[in-house]
Amino acid sequence: MVLERICFFGAGVLSLLAVVNPVHGTTIAIYAADFFDPLMNATGDSYETWTGLEADVIRHLCDDGYLNNCTFFKVYDLAGRLQALQNGSADVSIAGISFAEDRAKEGQYIHPYYYGYNGFLYTDDTEALTSYASVKGENICVLKGSVYAEALQSQYGANIVPMEAREDAPAFIKNGSCIAWAGDSIFSFADESGLERVNLLAFFETPMGAMVALDAPVNLISSLQAGITSLFNDGADSLILQYQEKNLVAPGLSPADENIASQVEAISSFTTPLAISNGSIQTINNGPPGVASGDQFNVTIAIWADNLPPLASLNGTKTFLENDSSWSGIEIDLLKAICNVESITCDQDIIQVATLQDRLTVVTNGTADISVGAIILTPDRLEEAPFIRPFYYSSGLGLFVDQDGYDEFGQQNDPEFIRNKNVCSQEGSAWNAFLDEYSANIVTVDDANGALEAIANGECFAFAYDAFYAIPGLTELPLRFKNTESPYGIAVSPDVSSALYSTIASTVIDGLSKGSDSFLINSQAQASETFNTLVNPALQNVTDIVSNLSPTSPSEPPSEPPSEPPSEPRSPQESGTYVLTTVVLIIPCLLYTTMLF
Repeated sequence: MVLERICFFGAGVLSLLAVVNPVHGTTIAIYAADFFDPLMNATGDSYETWTGLEADVIRHLCDDGYLNNCTFFKVYDLAGRLQALQNGSADVSIAGISFAEDRAKEGQYIHPYYYGYNGFLYTDDTEALTSYASVKGENICVLKGSVYAEALQSQYGANIVPMEAREDAPAFIKNGSCIAWAGDSIFSFADESGLERVNLLAFFETPMGAMVALDAPVNLISSLQAGITSLFNDGADSLILQYQEKNLVAPGLSPADENIASQVEAISSFTTPLAISNGSIQTINNGPPGVASGDQFNVTIAIWADNLPPLASLNGTKTFLENDSSWSGIEIDLLKAICNVESITCDQDIIQVATLQDRLTVVTNGTADISVGAIILTPDRLEEAPFIRPFYYSSGLGLFVDQDGYDEFGQQNDPEFIRNKNVCSQEGSAWNAFLDEYSANIVTVDDANGALEAIANGECFAFAYDAFYAIPGLTELPLRFKNTESPYGIAVSPDVSSALYSTIASTVIDGLSKGSDSFLINSQAQASETFNTLVNPALQNVTDIVSNLSPTSPSEPPSEPPSEPPSEPRSPQESGTYVLTTVVLIIPCLLYTTMLF
């Protein structure tokens, strides 16, 4: 599974005390058509009685403090879901909105997406359709305006028969107007319809997300990110899995099992680093206690003075804040992004610390606001200082050898081969516990130079260090150790404000949320080329998943359920916007558990 190497980063966002909207409260547009189960059945005036997966998501956001004073605006046609944002009738739309490029130009999708669905064919004679090639020249019923029509027509040569409503499909197929209906995976027909899903792979996969207006307040976006992320961050106990079980699995519908499982595993591992001490589940609610502050922040940075390519190469005396600086690496690019935030002013004097422990001490004693330097998160370190979520990189146990060692062990793929062998490592290294598990004999060295000398003298055959690094004179074995992958985080002072924490977290999220164009991906590629280091594949895997719920992005978004006229008159409360002032305190999503793989 592609996520087996992913154990880092935190997509959880600690949002701030902020006014979500200075004029009115949070109004949510919902799709209120009668047929919209299992996503939403908005029968009744109170959202507390509504049913469906989206109803559960909304209650979580509104009842658990992510959005305050929620009011609702019911729409009964697909276009109304975005129109409500554009004309100011709603602040956010949670209404089965699948991803589409044209929609992304009209509003902003909130990451992560909270669900997804796929496109399939439904018919009364499943044996007649054994492949998508068999639809060539055949009539396929598709909802009017659905993008399924173009895909089936252009890719598979089907003849498209447009329909007004999903419920018309059984009659169209029965009277011979079409041989199948192209529809969404999570919606089903009653048993008496006689329609079944064809046993073929989906021809579309698409995520489904909340949307806000293009000019939505940052604080609203941050609150929604935190709330939706928290649906995924508790592994097998995640709320989204509970909602899926209740609304899709229990009624016998088709859940988006693989996609949601991937999302849960990714985000749980983002927000919950490995408990390195014993591998057991540990829950530590240890977010920074800071208080809300103003919009401008002065930030003092500490960085480990050791050269650590590809993370940081501190050549020369000029720091990255000065012109003509020769500092480079992934951490340097991340710090540049943080310091380029309009509301942040970074102190020109970068504090360079000399020891592993000083990386944390410098923030716990208040000397620096943030500290970077390949700080692997362990339970003990989390007790010392808060860490920014998301984590920006990860590593694992890597073994570095000289040329003779590579010639002898370069083909090894079983970690057991190190048992009872002498392995050099630094005192206090997080990897020593893993070496003990393999009964390796640890030879303590001060640094990489000491390891190089010890290997040359035959005192050890390899140096245990963070994977994906460049160590002059040594080469990393391609062997990977399971359950050693661990996240690197930005340590922060316990005194930093929640607002600053959230601002930095948002910057890191931005570095992960644009797929292959994410700046952390580009930074890794450049650093790998510069320093001749291995590329960490988990970084690309993470950015792909956090950027889009579906592991493979669709070339076209699928259609959605058809619109229906309202079955009952809309009340002023349903159609209007309450004018409310709201201040929201966002609870940090900082659960701490073991890796899920």
